[in-house]
Amino acid sequence: MTVLEAAVSRAAGRVEITYFPGYLIFSGVNVHQDDVRAGVRRDVEKLAARLEPTERDMLLEVAPLLVEERIVGEQRQCRSFTIHSILADYDFVDLIKIDIEHREVQILESLGPDEWMRIGVICLEPDMYPADMAAARSILSRNGFDVVCYPVASSDDVPAFIAVGPRT
Repeated sequence: MTVLEAAVSRAAGRVEITYFPGYLIFSGVNVHQDDVRAGVRRDVEKLAARLEPTERDMLLEVAPLLVEERIVGEQRQCRSFTIHSILADYDFVDLIKIDIEHREVQILESLGPDEWMRIGVICLEPDMYPADMAAARSILSRNGFDVVCYPVASSDDVPAFIAVGPRT
C-alpha cells in the first residue's frame, strides 16, 4: 500500500497546510486552528446536552482546557498533486478520501471515464451543502459507484458518503 503525504490541488507543486499532530482528520489546506477548535467545542456542547447534569458539568469544565491544549495546528509545507496526476501514476487506486471544503463536486466532475475505472472506493466528508451532496451522489451513481451514506459520530444530522466502484 502507498499512502501519499500530499495535498490534492489545482496544480502540482507545494502548498502550505495546517497539520494537527494526533488529529489528522482536522488537517488541510485553508484550515484555521480557531475554526477547528470552535467546531470541536460545538460537538462537545451537543454531547454534553445529552448527559446527566453532573457528567455534563464535568465535561463542560474540562473540555475547553483540552481543546486549547491539544488542538494545536502547525503550519507545514507539503507536496501537492492534481487528482489527475495521481491517477495517471497508478493503475488502480483503492481509496480516495476527498475533503476539500465544498469543492468535492468540482473534483468529481473533473474525472474522465478512464479515471473512474481506476478508483475502488471514494469517501466524501460530511461538510457538504445538501445540493452538493445530491450532485455528488448523482455523479458517483452515474459512474457506476454504489453510494452508501452513514452517520458521523460528530455530526448528528449530516452523513458522510462511501462510494464503492464497479471493480471493487
